[in-house]
Amino acid sequence: MKLTKGEKIYLINEYDNKWTVKTENGKLTVCVDVLKELCKTETELREYILANDLF
Repeated sequence: MKLTKGEKIYLINEYDNKWTVKTENGKLTVCVDVLKELCKTETELREYILANDLF
């Protein structure tokens, strides 16, 4: 799944117990794991990313 926030594009992969959120900026790649305990659904994860200043 892809999610755009501002000028950043996030690639999101779903696993059994977590989401992996990844973005690239030039030569730098940032990857953040979000546990499904925090965001159980794709909709919850989308809202979390859009509301959180970490992303």
